[in-house]
Amino acid sequence: MQSRANKDLYDMISALAGTADFTTSEKAWLLSLSNRRLHEAHRKTDLWQRYIVSAEPRTMTNQIIPFTQDGYYIFGAGSDDVSGLYLINGTQNSVAAYTFYDTDGTTALTSLIYTGTATTWHLISGTPSGGGAILYISTDASNSITGTTSATVAETGWTVSTGTANAPVVRDLQEIDEFIRIHRSQPFLNMSAAEYDYSVQSDGAHAYNINDTTDKLVWVTYKKTLTRLTTLDTDGALASTEVPSEFFQYLAHAVYADFLRLDGQTSKAVIEENFAKELLDDEMDAASRVSNNNTVLQKFSTHVSRQSR
Repeated sequence: MQSRANKDLYDMISALAGTADFTTSEKAWLLSLSNRRLHEAHRKTDLWQRYIVSAEPRTMTNQIIPFTQDGYYIFGAGSDDVSGLYLINGTQNSVAAYTFYDTDGTTALTSLIYTGTATTWHLISGTPSGGGAILYISTDASNSITGTTSATVAETGWTVSTGTANAPVVRDLQEIDEFIRIHRSQPFLNMSAAEYDYSVQSDGAHAYNINDTTDKLVWVTYKKTLTRLTTLDTDGALASTEVPSEFFQYLAHAVYADFLRLDGQTSKAVIEENFAKELLDDEMDAASRVSNNNTVLQKFSTHVSRQSR
């Protein structure tokens, strides 16, 4: 999934408007309008591949799966004792540490810790402070911040130390914008996985008819929240690539339509608005075609169960 430079969006809007001589107030308006249109595109469908997360483990408490959770999903490691949901478990070297527990919920199998002196992230056996064997290491320089609580977990650059190949994939748990499906066990493997019916309330999704009141883990397919633009890069100083490519053309033409409307050019604005919607419809059709070729958003129901295939 590609992204376009923030500056590209400003340049495209400027080209459509035939001027780059916007006032300070107008630039602020363009930013606000861009975020408005970005939000509109994000809400149009659940099928945007950029925002879908499939089958991610989350904890459930009193049948509630919250929108946010401080943790990491680590998978793909050569050892089964490493792949799973890591929950916050105190601190190590003044930085938050995370632990993957056995099915009893109390026995620490593996922990994710930051080593302040070596400025690396380690996956070790046992508890964060137990001095367990170093299984995997990440030396990603972008996350090497010595002795500070702002050191963030490296999602890339992991290598095998004493663990079993391959090195794992590390994924930060994202905030949930929309719940799509909630499975009772890990879905989309070799067998069907039953689903929970649920309703969404202010503190998360409320799962119905759980297997057992002691169930604490579910697998959620969801849509991630939107990251808004914080500024419009009018001079190329930011060098940021944060505009989703699938929204780029729509954003430019839709914001230009808004600007025409602000300028009182209503007839031109209607034409540009219709063109912008056609561009977004084309992108939605492409996303829909991809979705029709997979099972992530598909399910069937019988009188006794709801399952995925």
